[in-house]
Amino acid sequence: MEFPKVYSPSEFESSLAEMWEKNGHYAPKKSRTGKTFYIPLPPPNVTGVLHAGHALMLALEDVMVRYHRMKGDETLWVPGTDHAGISTQNVVVKNLAKENIKKEILGREKFLEKVWEWKDKCHGTITGQMRMMGASVSWDHERFTLDEDNNKLVTDTFVKLYNDGIIYRGEYIVNYCPKDKTVISKAEVIYKEEPGFLYEIAYFVSGADKELVVATTRPETLLADQAIAVHPKDKRYKKLIGKTAILPIANRKIPIIADEMVDMDFGTGAVKITPAHDPNDFETAKRHNLPLDYRVLDNNGIMMEHTGDFAGKTELQAREMIIDMLRGRGNLMKVTPHTSQVGYSERGNVRVQTIVSTQWFVDNKKLKEKVMAGWAKKEFEIVPDRYGPIFENMMNTLHDWCISRQLWWGHQIPAYYDKDGNLLGVTNDPSALIKKHGKDNVVRDEDVLDTWFSSALWPFSVLDWNFEKPGKLFEKYYPAQVLETGHDILFFWVVRMLLFGYELTGETPFKTIYLHGLVTDDQG
Repeated sequence: MEFPKVYSPSEFESSLAEMWEKNGHYAPKKSRTGKTFYIPLPPPNVTGVLHAGHALMLALEDVMVRYHRMKGDETLWVPGTDHAGISTQNVVVKNLAKENIKKEILGREKFLEKVWEWKDKCHGTITGQMRMMGASVSWDHERFTLDEDNNKLVTDTFVKLYNDGIIYRGEYIVNYCPKDKTVISKAEVIYKEEPGFLYEIAYFVSGADKELVVATTRPETLLADQAIAVHPKDKRYKKLIGKTAILPIANRKIPIIADEMVDMDFGTGAVKITPAHDPNDFETAKRHNLPLDYRVLDNNGIMMEHTGDFAGKTELQAREMIIDMLRGRGNLMKVTPHTSQVGYSERGNVRVQTIVSTQWFVDNKKLKEKVMAGWAKKEFEIVPDRYGPIFENMMNTLHDWCISRQLWWGHQIPAYYDKDGNLLGVTNDPSALIKKHGKDNVVRDEDVLDTWFSSALWPFSVLDWNFEKPGKLFEKYYPAQVLETGHDILFFWVVRMLLFGYELTGETPFKTIYLHGLVTDDQG
């Protein structure tokens, strides 16, 4: 037999990998050490193909898994894929656009059929790549975040957390992506520096021969102002606190309030409070019992019908019109160049709209105490340890998590309403509601859950855990010895797994969080 001069992997590796898998070499074997070693593989999104970052993750985890397998530990490496709500829906929408097909014309049911077709195609590619790499995962335990069992667990979790007062529905200021037509979380907003202007506008004080000059970068939202805020220690404005000012153009009175959120050194030290279009203003308005929901811009950044002459104008068009009117009326005092941080949707790459909207939220404040208690007791560690302070800062500044998304692909929210939009109940079985109110008067919430909601359950949802009785796999392997992933999703994924893990199972979902670096190009 003549050996080839150059080794050709394709002639040998696929057949060997197939033989090893067929003979069950990757499945957990009875422990010779009395120990187990369990890693839940971070599930790749079914949006395309694996890249170099996935290869790094697979290589690092395969090293750990093979080491423990050879030591004689009962080793379980669970593979799986993520439905990746907004990302996968975007890919399918783009594919359909090439055929001049819009998802709205298809309808929800037909569109979801197209997404499942895409998912099956991507899944085959992804698992083929993993097999070609020789990743020694236990294929018999493979899971998908939108499979039947996982969907039930997600629904049960939503219902339980709602009944426990941890999930709630409320009006809050949120980030909206006009391109994807859905609310997105704060973590999905990227801020870019953009040149612009700082406008100083005179508001006349009611019943006094005085004016209060306010600095703003967004004069187009002026019509929605509910107050002017100054710092309580600012001597310049002390006598004006409690009085009212005349809102230019709209000619209505708004209060002058004192709040420590005002930076005395920024602009004029007086700022307009527009609760429906700015998150800081929203919080300020709540503290002072001001109206929260008076909007002038719709979800797409277009001036709304009740704004009169401005109706139908874009944000920038309305800005120019308002500036011209203020200048003509003598209210525009000064315009200076100013660089602002402008929020863009991470996936849609368009400017987000901050709007007041009724959405579903997770009260993270009720969850984080258990996680921080576990961290203090060293029930889990983070490697490298330089990410420890970053993790602590994330936990200390944790906001409530907006979990509803205006998408079709994902776990549909198990909330039911009457025809007028009044909430009838949250349940995993609507039969009682239908019996009470009639089939035609019970409508399910059309929104789906943020994709990270199901991912937050991953370490135990891929085992046989459920609310009725934890299964044998869960009792044997949980918690995972290691959670290995990129440092860029410490907040997106790791923190949320900790929040849900401690709340639902009563313990940490993993003992060591190993964060690897990112594969980047020469531009970083």
